[in-house]
Amino acid sequence: MPYFFNAEEIMEVAILIEKNGEQFYRLLIDETKDNDIKKICARLRDDEKKHQKVFEEMLKKTMSKKPASVSVKEFPEDDAKHLKKMADANVFTRNLSAKEIASKIKTDQETIRFALKIENESIAFYAQLRKFTSSDMGGNDIDKIIKEEQAHYNILDKLLTDKINPRETC
Repeated sequence: MPYFFNAEEIMEVAILIEKNGEQFYRLLIDETKDNDIKKICARLRDDEKKHQKVFEEMLKKTMSKKPASVSVKEFPEDDAKHLKKMADANVFTRNLSAKEIASKIKTDQETIRFALKIENESIAFYAQLRKFTSSDMGGNDIDKIIKEEQAHYNILDKLLTDKINPRETC
């Protein structure tokens, strides 16, 4: 029997991703000695908290608009399988804790690369989620979060480039 995600389950996955992302960035702030990375991780941590609140509000809105016995929206089987695969692939939906993940990272460059991977996975998941979210149910909010996650990716990518190829000062 095929399994279909409903809107509540998807929002709960998104909330989990954001909670774990916030925890991960908080731990990186404690672990790194690099002040640039600390500052960027603090900004990303704060953004993850804001994103979590957005998804919590979307979940409340979704729950308030459905009859008690009816699922809000069933995703088509192929799309549900794709979303499930994406959610399962996201580092922050697995049983690893952010502390376990952070403890495996040894260098600042590994830290940044891992954060880039997380941001990329989140962008892909939210882009897929957006396809099934109407504007009145929070689609515009997801668009904003995707743009912020893309901005996070760009910030981290620039930081990595700067750490690998520091600008020479004369």
